[in-house]
Amino acid sequence: MLVVITDIVLVICLRFVLPKHITHMGYYPADGRKLTFDEAVKFCPCLGAVFPDGTKELISFKMVEKLALQRRKREIKNVTAQQLQHYPFVVSISMPTYSDDKEHKIFVCNGLIQTPEWLVTSKSCVKEETEWPELTVRSGSVYWSKLGTEHSVTNIFYITDDLVALEVWPQFSDNLIPFPPVVFPFDGDWVHAVALGWDDNMYAKTLNKRYKHKAFGVEEWTSRKCSSKSSNVCYKSEKCDKLSSIPLVTSCHHLIGMKFVDNGLCEDFSSLGMEVQNLTNQLQVVEDTACYRIHKDICHVAEMDVC
Repeated sequence: MLVVITDIVLVICLRFVLPKHITHMGYYPADGRKLTFDEAVKFCPCLGAVFPDGTKELISFKMVEKLALQRRKREIKNVTAQQLQHYPFVVSISMPTYSDDKEHKIFVCNGLIQTPEWLVTSKSCVKEETEWPELTVRSGSVYWSKLGTEHSVTNIFYITDDLVALEVWPQFSDNLIPFPPVVFPFDGDWVHAVALGWDDNMYAKTLNKRYKHKAFGVEEWTSRKCSSKSSNVCYKSEKCDKLSSIPLVTSCHHLIGMKFVDNGLCEDFSSLGMEVQNLTNQLQVVEDTACYRIHKDICHVAEMDVC
C-alpha cells in the first residue's frame, strides 16, 4: 500500500515539475528507448501516416527525427523544383567580395533572361561601371550561390536610365529562355504578376537576415481589387528613390516594374519610366495618376491575362 501511495505522489510531482511539452501528445521520448508501434503512435500520431498498416520494428526517437527530416527535405525540394519550373528565366548576379580572392562572391542583384545571350537587370546593380565585367551570372538554379551554370559578362548595353542589358558567355540553355519573351516597355492592362528574386539588400541587413542558401522569393500580385496587403506601381514616388533589382513580371512575361529598395518607409514598385495614366481605366489609379494600386493575390482572381 505504501508503494502505491509513493508512486502516486511521484507521478503528481513529476506532472508539475517536468516541462509541459513532455506530458503532451507529440512529445517523443529522446532517452534512447525503443517503443512498439502501438506505444509510439500515442506520442506521435503522424506515424500512422508513415506506417498505415503498422510495423513490427521498434521505433526510437532517432527514427522519428530522421523521418521528420526526410519529410522536410522532400517538401523543400518540391517547392524549389516548382519555382525553377515556373520561373526558369530568373538568374542571380554576384561579384567578388575581395580584389585578391575572386572565388569568394557576394550576391548583388537579380536578372531576367531575354535571349540565349542577353539578360536584363537594374542599373543599380553596381556602383561603378568598371564592376560590370567582374560580375558572375548564375542560371538554372533557385540559389544564388550554388548549382546551375555560371556565366561571364562580356558586354553591356544601357536600355534606359534604370535598366541594363548584359551579354553573357556561355549562352543560356534553351530550356531557360522564356516564351513568350520578356517584354519592356509595357503600358497595357494586366491581371496577375509576380515579384521574383533574392533580396538584393541582404548585405545591408543584420547577420540573421542574410542568406547564402535560400531559394529566391516569389510574391504574387494582382491589379484587381482584393482585400489584402496593397502596394503601388509609381511613375514617380516621393517616398522612394533607390531602385532594387526585384522585377514585377506578368504571367505573359511583361516587365511592368521594379521594386524600390525597402527602407522601412517604401514598399512600392517603379513603373520604370512608364506614364501610368496611359494604362487602362480598370487599374486603380491613385495619387493624381502618378501611381496605381496593386494587391497581394490571395483572392485567387479568376480572370486571366491574354498574352
